[in-house]
Amino acid sequence: MDPNCPPIVECKASVRQTCWAENQTELVMAANALMENCETDPTITVDDGLACLDHPGVVAEMGARILYVLTGRDGLGWRSAGYNELSFHVDKQNWLRYLADQSRNGEQ
Repeated sequence: MDPNCPPIVECKASVRQTCWAENQTELVMAANALMENCETDPTITVDDGLACLDHPGVVAEMGARILYVLTGRDGLGWRSAGYNELSFHVDKQNWLRYLADQSRNGEQ
């Protein structure tokens, strides 16, 4: 992990805060740290990716990337959006439906 990034536990708390009018940079850094470490740190979970989706823009995109990597959805993983001509989903409700379907099918 980059020594300039805050600890993962702080990043997880940061993305769950609801008021980010003052420090967007901190929020982006926290989401980025979670995204960059989601494959190697088992404490980073699907719930962390979902929490990022509560924020607009690049933070939601990082949350979606966490979810794609952790779930294997559409085979995207780290590949660029559109690589396999499938949509890149940043909508939380879409992800919740996907995760519920996977749970019902016993694939999650």
